[in-house]
Amino acid sequence: MPKKILLINPWIYDFAAFDLWLKPLGLLYLSAMLKQKGFSVSLIDVMDRQHPSMQDFSMKNKKFGTGKFYSESIEKPNILKFVPRSYYQFGMPKKVFIKNLQNRDKPDVILVTSMMTYWYRGVAATIDIIKTLFPNVPVVLGGIYAFLMPEHAKKNTKADFVCKSNKPSEIGNLLNNILKVNVDFHKFDSFANWPAPDFSYYPNSKYAVLTTSLGCVYKCSYCASPVLYPVFYRKLPKIVFQEIFDFIQKFSITDLAFYDDALFIYKEKYFIPMIKKILKAKLNLNFHTPNGLHAKMIDEKLAVLLYEAQFKTLRLSLETNDEYLQKKTGGKVTNKEYERAIHSLQQAGYKQKDLKTYILVGMPNQNKQQIIDTIHYVKDLGATPSLAEYSIIPGTKDWLKYNDLYDLENLDPLLHNNSVFSVYMNFISFEELQEFKFLAKIN
Repeated sequence: MPKKILLINPWIYDFAAFDLWLKPLGLLYLSAMLKQKGFSVSLIDVMDRQHPSMQDFSMKNKKFGTGKFYSESIEKPNILKFVPRSYYQFGMPKKVFIKNLQNRDKPDVILVTSMMTYWYRGVAATIDIIKTLFPNVPVVLGGIYAFLMPEHAKKNTKADFVCKSNKPSEIGNLLNNILKVNVDFHKFDSFANWPAPDFSYYPNSKYAVLTTSLGCVYKCSYCASPVLYPVFYRKLPKIVFQEIFDFIQKFSITDLAFYDDALFIYKEKYFIPMIKKILKAKLNLNFHTPNGLHAKMIDEKLAVLLYEAQFKTLRLSLETNDEYLQKKTGGKVTNKEYERAIHSLQQAGYKQKDLKTYILVGMPNQNKQQIIDTIHYVKDLGATPSLAEYSIIPGTKDWLKYNDLYDLENLDPLLHNNSVFSVYMNFISFEELQEFKFLAKIN
């Protein structure tokens, strides 16, 4: 009899959340691995807007399958009382989640994932309910929050085990010890051997997500990617193409989002051959890149391929047009490279509304005029500014640099929130943030 493993994607507790092709990709890859190894695996995705049990609470799809999450207003934690916004639980209502749990056979182990460090209260609330209904079932917490802040996770959730690693072999070793089995996961430590993410849990979804790579070759001071994956890994174009092709054969998807942090790195060997395969096969999918793209890599050739292959959502990373700050934070793009990228994309057929560009707001030592200048710079080039409030992430270069100065180790992770951190640190005010948002609007 195979061991039964239940995977759970928990609630989000925050001021705002939007389904921009948001799926628990790590859990979906893990599900595929576990099934390959003979386990009986199931999933409850509390954030699944299209879940059958959400019929009375479903939110309509917007463009390309995105949309609002169902939400309920909850009490704001005391430490966030200074924020003039309401606080919400995003995802399934509590009674729907409980019913989903009650309808399951008792699992042998439950794996809960986590994402942002400042969403930990949603994780804790999810595990509270799990432990009430399955008090004797071991609960393992993994994911980004668990990886970055394992000691905090141990103290602030009821998880029996906190997984400090994202290596499949170490996750496998933990499961082997809990379940008293001996299954070898070492082959999955090579990203090339990862199966496609298990999307069988979303029969009603019009989109799928995957990643062609792990990590990034750049070491930007504010980014957790090199902390989570110190080594950069890629899959071969033919493997990625087959994964996409299989998605189309198995599911009625019209859209696919890439979760890569570095989609265009080594583009001539990886990304461009993959796109050419897609064009040749005439897959008729819309593609999306919600994570910031490296503008440095975009030239006329790549821009034309993106347009022809129906890449509908582009998010470019600029962060700032201040040359000193560019170099100080990682040097991943220059103004000249960004300008070439925008011009190439415009020549290929993209319009201003298509060319959204991330601008970081509220960085340490960033002044108001630098933000205003960057917003004008992006708009003057014919692109659309997309403001990204700065957030501090444990383990990053910025964290190590500012830890002692701001006593970050003792900061409640709720204050890592990108809607909160810079204001709390007096880097920026709520009034200035609203001013920047108004300035960034395209008429």
